[in-house]
Amino acid sequence: MIQDDQVNEEAAVLLPTAQKVDEWATYSRRLLEQNDKDAIAVMKYLQEERGLNLNTIAFFGVGIKDERFFDKEHNNFVIENCVTFPWLVDYGQEPLSKNRLIRMKLRSIKNKKNMRLDAKGGPWGFFGLSAHKLIQPDVKFVILTEGEYDAMAIYQATGYPAISLPNGASSLHHSLV
Repeated sequence: MIQDDQVNEEAAVLLPTAQKVDEWATYSRRLLEQNDKDAIAVMKYLQEERGLNLNTIAFFGVGIKDERFFDKEHNNFVIENCVTFPWLVDYGQEPLSKNRLIRMKLRSIKNKKNMRLDAKGGPWGFFGLSAHKLIQPDVKFVILTEGEYDAMAIYQATGYPAISLPNGASSLHHSLV
């Protein structure tokens, strides 16, 4: 658990603005409300391709964003539907609103290689950490997975707390240890 007084000045500078956090929050609402064809397509992908149910998707705060990527094969930019994975930091035993959204990972549903972190240069975090409120005395273990989909699938199948490395197996940033 990070205490407010432990956040150094360098990390505080990198934290996103309140406006950015509000923008990120709309991604989850857009997916859950499924009020456009892209949100419906992403929800279909998550449920049919990834086998995730609506409760798991909502529990982890997953969302949707249309993002621009460069297509090297055609030498132009393309817009792709992306799943958003929020990284939150737990600032104590307060309600979820006390958790701070520090960064968002975006991953295309069309091309696995098309992913990015928003905001660039921001702090590192685990996906799913605050969803579980893992800083509880009775938690005996936490399952650490390579990817976000793995963490959600394990939680959905077992009910065990599962979190994901920030960016795959080779990405355990020293600030998370």
